Amino acid sequence: MEDELIERIEPLLIDGYQNLVKISIPHDPHHLFHAICRAFFKPYIDQEFNGSKILRLQIVLNLRRELADKLSQVIPNQKVRYYDLYRHESMSMLQMQSQLASNDAITFGYFKYLSHQINKDIFILDENGHRYTCSELTPRGRTAIVLYYHDNHFDLVGLKVDDLIQTHFRPTHDLIQRLVSTI
Repeated sequence: MEDELIERIEPLLIDGYQNLVKISIPHDPHHLFHAICRAFFKPYIDQEFNGSKILRLQIVLNLRRELADKLSQVIPNQKVRYYDLYRHESMSMLQMQSQLASNDAITFGYFKYLSHQINKDIFILDENGHRYTCSELTPRGRTAIVLYYHDNHFDLVGLKVDDLIQTHFRPTHDLIQRLVSTI
């Protein structure tokens, strides 16, 4: 199976940050989900799940569908649905489910829900190296991923350490501590 994602990794020159790189993500409507999966999900990175080859696009489509379905479920040990806690402004549950399960691009409005579902803090840097701050991007002290948002597109941020690129960070990592301190 041919890898449908040919990664371009290039330096990300942001004042005050050393050795950051931008990992290019496909320019398709699923770019947010590609970036999230590329950060830490081993089956996505390796294109293999339970010993079988799988396309990255299929992993992303499955994730979107699962996230849509889960909105209507009751949160374990609580009496509310995921939708009740993570509703997107004035959208109904059916509208949110439809958008999540669609082939439409998603940018902002779902980060609180996504962060909860993957159990990771998500930080977003803009083209000027500034951290996006909004209520849906509140750090909770979990392991974290960092995205780079430009031209209505998400790429993944990594940190080059020797010959490796780290894309998944403990909350105590210097990069995350610096991002948290910019609140």
